[in-house]
Amino acid sequence: MFIKIFGMRAGFLPSDRRTESFFRVATLEKGLLMGGALTLAGFALVFLAVVTWSRNGYGALDTEASMRPLIAAVLLIAGGVQTVFASFVMSMLGIRDNVVVRPSIVLEPDLVAVDVSGVGSRSLLTGRRTRAVIGGPQ
Repeated sequence: MFIKIFGMRAGFLPSDRRTESFFRVATLEKGLLMGGALTLAGFALVFLAVVTWSRNGYGALDTEASMRPLIAAVLLIAGGVQTVFASFVMSMLGIRDNVVVRPSIVLEPDLVAVDVSGVGSRSLLTGRRTRAVIGGPQ
């Protein structure tokens, strides 16, 4: 699913109506709530298993009875954490192309002028320095 969305956003694949409707329904906030709810449900099952074990005096465990809720708990926790991370990735992939992107200083140093207030500035296009006096004219 991630690769398909990336391909559509990059222009490698044609746009899909189902994917567009998916982004209208599935937002970052809903994914975080769903992942958080799954994770909390898993921790609640772990807590329930520990409380049940404490009522039995922390003795020997009946593996058949104690492992079933713990297996479900681990699956819920893992699914919840995965849902949270997938929500972040999907929301990043769903960012539209009309976002303004400024040139990077590292990748395109010719387009950036560095200005340090009160110290001086250097134009990276010409390389000339100007000296600024603190409190005086520049």
